[in-house]
Amino acid sequence: MKLIINEVAESYPFEKRLWDMSEVKIKFTTGQINAMAAHGKTKFIKPNKLAIYVVDDLSFGQMRQFEVYREEEGKSESRVFRNEQNAIEWLNS
Repeated sequence: MKLIINEVAESYPFEKRLWDMSEVKIKFTTGQINAMAAHGKTKFIKPNKLAIYVVDDLSFGQMRQFEVYREEEGKSESRVFRNEQNAIEWLNS
């Protein structure tokens, strides 16, 4: 996952991102989720917003954990959605 985060940070330096994970089956440990969030904080250093779109319960719960670990006051905002249109509207708000 660190390679993916590195690739996104280097190739797509935008302050707003939508991660469409609606077709991805997520199964991480709490430690892995925390490590991903911590690594992302070192790569996405400018203020940014991340909307994560998921459909199943397990993915929603795990990405909510990621959201909490990733949050940095005044620097990055994350939110998990079950509806893609809501995610896009939040990014653009």
